[in-house]
Amino acid sequence: MGYPGKNTKSYDTPRHPWQAARMAEEVGHIKTYGLRNKREVWKAQTLLRNYRRSAMEMLAEITEGELTGHVKQKSDDILAKLKRYGILSPEGGLDDILALDARNFLDRRLQTQVYRQGFANTLRQARQFITHGHIAIEAKKITVPGYMVTKEDELKIEYYLNSPLKSESHVQRPAQIVQKEIAQIEEVQEDRRRGRGRRGGGGGAGGRGRSGPGGGAGGRGRSAPGGGNRSTGGTAGKGSGNRSTGGTAGKGSGNRSTGGTASKDSGNRSTGGTASKDSGNRSTGGTASKSSENRSTGDSAGKDTKTPGEK
Repeated sequence: MGYPGKNTKSYDTPRHPWQAARMAEEVGHIKTYGLRNKREVWKAQTLLRNYRRSAMEMLAEITEGELTGHVKQKSDDILAKLKRYGILSPEGGLDDILALDARNFLDRRLQTQVYRQGFANTLRQARQFITHGHIAIEAKKITVPGYMVTKEDELKIEYYLNSPLKSESHVQRPAQIVQKEIAQIEEVQEDRRRGRGRRGGGGGAGGRGRSGPGGGAGGRGRSAPGGGNRSTGGTAGKGSGNRSTGGTAGKGSGNRSTGGTASKDSGNRSTGGTASKDSGNRSTGGTASKSSENRSTGDSAGKDTKTPGEK
């Protein structure tokens, strides 16, 4: 017996460090069971190796005669333990131990059982729940992902009493996440039925087209040929930064239209009227056209006029 305060390894490392087939098998176990590293694979393989060694020793005793005394007691204890953990079938014998694989032991880990019973959505999440103290067996908190679960304890796995996950409405509960995913799928299907695809053409009636030529009647087209354009019931086209509410803001950049037309050059604004052809024109119910910085309120300001209402 060694010094009790000294940590000793509970596993044997591979004799040869570089073997492609063995390394590929270990990586496969890590991905399949969500293990942290190869050390956990080596622990299962070492446990399997020890049981196989004991089984072969007892089978050698059987060839010389029936098992008696402490050898038979040891054989019965090994078989009873493996059956209690569900590694061997109730009718299994010593010969069946030799047919076992490391996966038979990895299947009985608490992390695997938590995932397979639906307490977590992934194996990684199952490991997180265990290490954070959210999982219990018969109201006793277990924080070791590699804890070996017996067939009897398998049905007693639950969320810890003081864990927030105990509430059925917790967002990380698998049932809540499934409901959220179903709602997202239904929303996408509803968007497709109404023509509100996030890619492709513009929005239809009451729809949203986030990338496309522009919104239709009553729709919203957030991106037209120019970048950053917005349209509510109208058209914001070709230039960047155009905005339209019921009208047309076209061709130039920075145009704004509310019920009217602000077109062709940059910086034009229209509210119910037309501000067109050059830059900086503004129109409220009238027409400001052809030259720059024209302003019109209820009338027309054409060519070179800058004063509202003057011709």
